[in-house]
Amino acid sequence: NQQFMLTTDSDEFGPNTAKINYLCSYNYNHKTLPVSIGTTAGFINSTGNNARFYEMDQIRREGEPLILEQSKLISKLFPIDITMPTSSRENGIVFFGSKDKSETWGWRHFSTGQKRALQSWFRWELPGTLTYHTVLDDVYYTVCKSGSSYNIEGYDIKQQSDTTTISHPNTVNIYDVYLDSMRTVAKASISYSATTKKSSCTTPAGIIYTGKQLAVFCNTADPDNKTDNVGRFALASINGSNVEWDGDWTDNDVVIGYVYDWEVELPTIYRQQMAGEKVKSDVKASLVVQRLHFKFGSVGYISSTLKRKGREDYTDTYESLEWDNYAASRIGITDEYTHTVPAYERNTNLTIELKSSHPSPATLHSLVWEGDYNNRYYQRV
Repeated sequence: NQQFMLTTDSDEFGPNTAKINYLCSYNYNHKTLPVSIGTTAGFINSTGNNARFYEMDQIRREGEPLILEQSKLISKLFPIDITMPTSSRENGIVFFGSKDKSETWGWRHFSTGQKRALQSWFRWELPGTLTYHTVLDDVYYTVCKSGSSYNIEGYDIKQQSDTTTISHPNTVNIYDVYLDSMRTVAKASISYSATTKKSSCTTPAGIIYTGKQLAVFCNTADPDNKTDNVGRFALASINGSNVEWDGDWTDNDVVIGYVYDWEVELPTIYRQQMAGEKVKSDVKASLVVQRLHFKFGSVGYISSTLKRKGREDYTDTYESLEWDNYAASRIGITDEYTHTVPAYERNTNLTIELKSSHPSPATLHSLVWEGDYNNRYYQRV
């Protein structure tokens, strides 16, 4: 396996002037296509037990380029059967998929000038199995299969004019609604049974996936501009050809979709210091973490779990706006929120997880911790 550049020394490019220059020799999965990452290019290597994603930088006509293995952080997790990469150069994101699998991996990066300021990996679980995916005009599209049915799903990377949103009444704050396969149902299509005390509607087209939890969310005011139900949320289920859920929802249009879990497991906490442009972690010191301060951006409903060796897990579920502490008809979402969780545990015995299964946003900006630190009187030379 080798990498080459097709170029020419002439003013005109044609069969008689074309040149193929050798660049480098790295194993490459011939079942995949290379992707453009703006001024660099990427390709997949599928040798061994896990795949690798390489970025090729400083590509020039003479001399070898700089090859960086960007998948090093997930070297033991990246699936070997990745065959479908697709990228969005404008958003600095690359998606990786496997045919007939229900997950995609994503790599997002941000550069300032010649410096790569940020890069991270994430994993998405799709409602069905993947047949094809691509990115067009800031929207990530997937073709998902469930049984013998197919759906085209669209995920807005950037907010669009037709993005399903929710907002505070009489404010400019607008938030995305987070449900898979969302479909809008008009109030005229919703019926209520006083006997069962349930609302129902005909199952919308596109609600085809089995084994997934349906939910109903009210994101708009009623025709009289009343906002009492904005932000109302309920779990739903399929009953024959209908979707039904608890309560009377006949006053508003609603959106129906599948809830999914947003999960983040944080790495082990160590005391860190900057050394030039690098960060050094003191892994030999003694550290007892006492309190954790989570700083959120746009957030509604979220939970945190502390897993401690020898103790039961501690799960705390909270809303960003306290009850009886905000105006009536205002949705329970805030732009900034800080939540403190007590820990009192040695850092190496502590695992921290965040989770949200609600249609409201869940945006984590940073974590600040307090604790008892001791370097055990080590002197480093």
